[in-house]
Amino acid sequence: MPVQHIERHDPINEGAPGLVDLIVTLTDEEAALLGGDAMAAGESAHLAAWALILLRTLERDGTFTSRYSEEGSTGDTDNDLASLRGIIVALDRTVLPRLHGIRDAAVRAHQDRGGSYGQLAAAMNVARSTAQTRADALAAQEPSAQERWARGLEPLVRPSSSAPAGLADSPAFAEFMRIADRNQEARAAVQPRMDALVARHQELDDACEAAYEELRAAREDGDGDQIAAAETAHAEAYRVFNTEGLAAIREHTALAEEQLRRGDELNEASRRLFRPA
Repeated sequence: MPVQHIERHDPINEGAPGLVDLIVTLTDEEAALLGGDAMAAGESAHLAAWALILLRTLERDGTFTSRYSEEGSTGDTDNDLASLRGIIVALDRTVLPRLHGIRDAAVRAHQDRGGSYGQLAAAMNVARSTAQTRADALAAQEPSAQERWARGLEPLVRPSSSAPAGLADSPAFAEFMRIADRNQEARAAVQPRMDALVARHQELDDACEAAYEELRAAREDGDGDQIAAAETAHAEAYRVFNTEGLAAIREHTALAEEQLRRGDELNEASRRLFRPA
């Protein structure tokens, strides 16, 4: 089962922002099952984080200011409304259909494998009759495109074809989709490097911990030569960590900041797309 955790990186340079990575760790087998759809899961998580940040900023400050906006958007109601519409569009046309497809696939699989209506009702937190009605209605219809995607039977269905009349032909929409596709390609290209940097940093951290434990053991039970060797190994482990480990953090931070910049570029394109004429 995937494991989620959070890593915080302190600023590398004075005045630079700290960064927080939301990381979902997969085994090789789990990653192979997801294939290219790992990015779809990442897009949904990104949207949820963006939406919560926007909504809570609006609640706290009354307006939202993009981190990288050159002109700023403080007090710009049109920008705030456009951001909210961008979230609603992404939820209604992308995230919620995917989630519904996953839910329908899970319900169908549960019933196909002999799950009872009572068990389904308990999982849904509804009356047994309601669960039965939902399961029977689902069984009576063919799986939707999103459900088939969830089961790995079809590629992901992109929402561009469901854009409102006239919107899909607008230059703003073409720009939005161009930026979205470019961002997805960029994330897919850089993610292996970011994962490798995290793994290298963890490897060096583990080496420091192991060297410390060996030094502690040598000081408790070893002779002079063993203590000296352990001290040398301990010093070398920390020297490598303070060079390669910090370099890995700096590179990872730079790549993460670029991801944030690309995300804000897409948010700005969304605001332009849904800003009233």
